[in-house]
Amino acid sequence: MYFGMLSSIDYSFTIFISYDNQIEKIPYYFEKCGVQSYKFSMTYKDRKISPGLDDGSIYKLLRSIGAMENQPIPMVHAEADEIINVILPEIRDSGMKDLTAWNQARPNFTEELAILKMAYLSKLTGATIYIVHVSTEEGINVISSYQREGAHVIGETCLHYLTLTVDRGGILAKMNPPVRNDKDREALWDALKRGIITCIGTDHGAKKKEHKGDSIWKATPGFPGMETFFPLMVTEGIKRGITLTSISEFLSANNARTFGLFPKKGTISIGSDADLVLVDMGKMVTLHAENLHSASDFTPYEGMEVRAWPITTILRGKIIIKENELVNKGQGEYIPRYPGYNTRRV
Repeated sequence: MYFGMLSSIDYSFTIFISYDNQIEKIPYYFEKCGVQSYKFSMTYKDRKISPGLDDGSIYKLLRSIGAMENQPIPMVHAEADEIINVILPEIRDSGMKDLTAWNQARPNFTEELAILKMAYLSKLTGATIYIVHVSTEEGINVISSYQREGAHVIGETCLHYLTLTVDRGGILAKMNPPVRNDKDREALWDALKRGIITCIGTDHGAKKKEHKGDSIWKATPGFPGMETFFPLMVTEGIKRGITLTSISEFLSANNARTFGLFPKKGTISIGSDADLVLVDMGKMVTLHAENLHSASDFTPYEGMEVRAWPITTILRGKIIIKENELVNKGQGEYIPRYPGYNTRRV
C-alpha cells in the first residue's frame, strides 16, 4: 500500500481514536491497511481536535479488541481527567509557576488511578493494553500487580522521565504527564531492570520556544527528543549498570515485537532488514539546540554531555545518514502490520 509520503526512513501508522464510530472501523484499518496500533486518551476530553474518550467508549473499544482473533494494540494516555480539572485551577490560583506546580497540578495518583482502571478493563475484556509514557512509581506498582495476575498490560516510559525532574528544564520541559521527582525517576530505572517496563518511547514533539512563552500555565506541553534519544539512554543507562544489549531491546527490539514489526525490524538476523546504526562509543558531545536537526529551536537537555554518538545510519543496507548529514532522502517505505503477522509481544 502506498500513502504518498516522502520519508527518509521506513514508517507505520498509529490511528488516534476519539469517537465511537472510529471503534467500529478498527477491523477494517487492521485487516486492509495493516494498522496494528490505536491510541486514545483518558484526558483532553474538552479538546476540539482528537479529544479523549469517556469510560463507556473505552470499555466498548477494549471489548471489541478483546473479541478479535488477532488483536491490535490499544495504547492509552492514562491520566484521570476529571480529577485534574479540580486540582489544576487550585494550584494555578496559588501563585505557583514552575515545573513543581505543573507536577502538583497533575499529581501522581491521577496517573495511578487511570492505570488501575485500564489494567482492570484489560483483564476484564481480554484485550492487551499498552500504557504509554508511564511517569510515576505508583503507576509502575499497578502495572506490576496486574502483570503478576496474568493481565496483558505493557508498560512504556519515555527518556525524559528517566533523565529529567522538576528541578531541571523549567518551562521548556513542560510535558503531559509532567516530569516528576527523583524517587519516580529511579523507580522507572528499577522497573526497566525488573522487566515491568519493557519499552521506551520518545514522545517527540517538535515545538518552538515561542510555544512555551514565559508561563507554565500557558506553555504548550511537549518538546523534542528524537535525536537525543539514543545517546542519552546509553549515557544514563550505563551509569546504572544497564547493558548495551538491554538498551537495544528497550529502544528497538521490544518495540518491534510489541507492534508487529519483528523480525523484519528490531533484530540483526538472516531475512531481517539491514537497519543498522553505527555508534562511536568514545565520542563525547555537549548537547546544544543549534546543533540538532528537528524543527525545534530548543532542547530541555541544553548543555548536557553525552557519550555514544551515532555516526552512520543504514536503512535496508543503504547509508542514509553519515556524520550528522542526511545523504539519501526519500528511501522510506510504509510497513503494514497485518493480523496474525509478527504479533509477539513483551
